Amino acid sequence: MANEKYGTPRTSVTAAMLLNPRFQKKNVRLIGTVVKNTSNMVEVNTGDHCNVRVQFQNPLDEPLDGLIDVYGQVLDKNLIEAESYIIVPPHLAENFDLQTHNEAITFIGSSENPWTQGL
Repeated sequence: MANEKYGTPRTSVTAAMLLNPRFQKKNVRLIGTVVKNTSNMVEVNTGDHCNVRVQFQNPLDEPLDGLIDVYGQVLDKNLIEAESYIIVPPHLAENFDLQTHNEAITFIGSSENPWTQGL
């Protein structure tokens, strides 16, 4: 459900999680390092060392670089259509542990609702 103040809820995912049909056509969040640019698409390497293509509705004004936080919808097992993105500032990106982030997202995503496990 969308919320005026906070927008559409999104599940953080890894590249491996995109293979799961439960994420197809869902709103997600993906964090990774840009490895390739084209005019309306980037390829992002995630913490699980896989590449995901991120497609933009409009051509980019400039090439993207570094750590990026993408919000969009899963179109295919390695393709996200971006609604928006944030370039993580270099001073924050240098200390960001993408591997640990991946492990946390994988753990949380291993259940439909990890917050109610064991209740």
